[in-house]
Amino acid sequence: MRQKMFMDESQTDEKSLDTNVRVGEILSSARNKKKKDIEKIAEKLRIRPQYLTALENSEYDIFPGRIYALGFLKSYAEFLGLDAEDLLARYKEEIKGLSAKPMVMPMPEHQIILPSPKILLWTLGVCAVVWMAWYFLSFSEEKEPAIPPIVTQENPLVEAQIAEAVPEAKPEASASEKKKDEAKSTEKKAAAAKKNRVQIRAKEELWFEILNDDTLVVSKVLKKGETYDVPAGSADMTLKTGNAGGMEVIVDGQVLKPLGPVGSIRSDISLDPEKLKKR
Repeated sequence: MRQKMFMDESQTDEKSLDTNVRVGEILSSARNKKKKDIEKIAEKLRIRPQYLTALENSEYDIFPGRIYALGFLKSYAEFLGLDAEDLLARYKEEIKGLSAKPMVMPMPEHQIILPSPKILLWTLGVCAVVWMAWYFLSFSEEKEPAIPPIVTQENPLVEAQIAEAVPEAKPEASASEKKKDEAKSTEKKAAAAKKNRVQIRAKEELWFEILNDDTLVVSKVLKKGETYDVPAGSADMTLKTGNAGGMEVIVDGQVLKPLGPVGSIRSDISLDPEKLKKR
């Protein structure tokens, strides 16, 4: 019995070291060994189950872009306790010679379904009929005769009461008061600008996620030149990206040094402005 267990473990180690073994086989073997359900893993990692299944089957065409495949593969490998860097290197070897698939943003599962052209035409027809009916009914009604204004003789007592009821117009603010108001407005604008201290700018197309503890704040793809303002309260947030060298992190208007080389994957990066400045 012990000899059989030893043989199984040695076979598993040889399989993990064999460069001919595909990434999907290593993932599937590790998951089955841990007796984990792929649906529960997908829920834990916030990744659709079909993407994890595609990784195990080495079906990379299903992904909207290679950046997604790299990010999902790293998360899946780390969850299973595998060497993520080794699997990423194997993946890059497997896709050599394959034409790069253009980046396509995945549609959300709760996408809005537009009504059919027939329903739109029918709705427009009903609106037109209702409007025409209202138009003809409005102009067919007899106009009420205009009531002539009531002319009264001047009464000093009434004029005095009206003068008391209507407040006097306040004089215009002085120049010093206007300057104070402008200074207050400038301070408010500056305070509002400080709420979003951290920005992410894409030097090339990249994908990233922002988490607040275990809660997903945003998962986004930026095209070259686009900028994303990190929400206020970023001190408790972390960043995960599939292309660390393809982004610029800006804190209080200052561009920081790159988080890593182009194409490298980084995760658990604190978005605390002060910690980012000290990196």
